[in-house]
Amino acid sequence: MAFEFPSTKTARKEKAQKKIDAKVEKAGKIFDKKLKKLLGSKETQLQADSFEKGNERAESRALKETMQEFKKMAKGGRAMLRGGGICKKGMNKKAVGKNS
Repeated sequence: MAFEFPSTKTARKEKAQKKIDAKVEKAGKIFDKKLKKLLGSKETQLQADSFEKGNERAESRALKETMQEFKKMAKGGRAMLRGGGICKKGMNKKAVGKNS
C-alpha cells in the first residue's frame, strides 16, 4: 500500500457521506411527494375501514413505490437477466437435473 496523508482519507470519507446523504434526501423527497398524493386520494380512504387504516395503507404504499423507484435508479434502469440468459426450455430435463 502506498502512503496516504490522513487528510485525504477523511476527505474521501466526507465525500462518500455527502453522496449517501444526497441519496437519502432525494428518497425522502420522493416519499413525501408520493405520500401527500396518496393521502389525498379517495381510493385509499374508501378501501380502508377507518381513517387511521387509510393513512397506514397510503404510507405503506408510498414507501413501497419509493423503494421500487429507488432500486431502479441504483441499477441504472437496466433490466437484469436472471440465470445469465440461458434458455432452459430447449434443454433435456434429464441433463438439467444431473450434477455429474
